[in-house]
Amino acid sequence: MITSSFRTELLGSKVIFNHSHIMIPMAEVQTWKDAGVKRVNGTVNNIPFRLALISDGEGGLYIMLNKEICKKGNMEIGDQVNVTISEDLEPDRIDFAEEFLEVLAQDEEASAKFFAFTLGKQRSLNVYITQAKSVETRLKRSFELADKIKRNALGGEKKG
Repeated sequence: MITSSFRTELLGSKVIFNHSHIMIPMAEVQTWKDAGVKRVNGTVNNIPFRLALISDGEGGLYIMLNKEICKKGNMEIGDQVNVTISEDLEPDRIDFAEEFLEVLAQDEEASAKFFAFTLGKQRSLNVYITQAKSVETRLKRSFELADKIKRNALGGEKKG
């Protein structure tokens, strides 16, 4: 299993507002690429995460961090941070919100359509639900999402 520990600067995202990122040291990038690693488990200033390695389009790799991770670690753009990462041995695993799984268990049509999506789309939709702090909000989002899935109304989809 590939692992790495390094110290680096927390950088601001040029792509997504309120997100930061950390660059994988260039000396290690090829090792991660050659191994075909797409997702990593790790910590930044001892705050755990499970995230994707993203290509920067210029030969490098980075990990995008949301504001919740930065807030927990009391980190701001420009800070030096300690990072430890290791290969995610279950890169396809998605930790679904229990509320969403329950809604899908009761709605065969939404479930069939949802599990036909790519893993990336499933993960993205699940994040929308799991980011809600209260059970009530997660349930509300789960029902709304199931309805949109059935109507092909998520945005960017072909109707039909």
